[in-house]
Amino acid sequence: MGGTNDVSQNSPVGEIGFDNLDTDTYAGAYNVVLLKILHKYRILENDSFTGITQVTARRHVRIVLCTPPYNHSLSSDRTQRERLEGYASAVLQIGRLWNLPVVNTYWEAGMNDHTASLYWNENDSVHFNDDGYYKLGAMMAHELMRFAPVTDI
Repeated sequence: MGGTNDVSQNSPVGEIGFDNLDTDTYAGAYNVVLLKILHKYRILENDSFTGITQVTARRHVRIVLCTPPYNHSLSSDRTQRERLEGYASAVLQIGRLWNLPVVNTYWEAGMNDHTASLYWNENDSVHFNDDGYYKLGAMMAHELMRFAPVTDI
């Protein structure tokens, strides 16, 4: 899950595709992270990654992507709100590209400007309050169990 800091840095979404490894773009950086995880757990051998300690034997890992959640602090800035929506859309597309499941917290968590007083910290409107974190946590736990049941690990 990422996106809020990328929005503040005005990072472009970039092209969705395996060839995009441009870490100055959201999609390219996402691809690099996925490749490094696959390399670390010996699912993918790639000698171009330095500084990554590989596990001694190949491990079965489940990768589940997550869209950035809606950010109430961006509600008054249309450009930044649209950029975050672009990141959320990009994660859905990256999930399809890599054939990985995605937890869609941006559009499916029920968090928006109308529910802001219920879920966001009233002091900064970026971070969630306890109820917001509980709601996101419950959604994540439910979705993770759906994508990677404990009995299947």
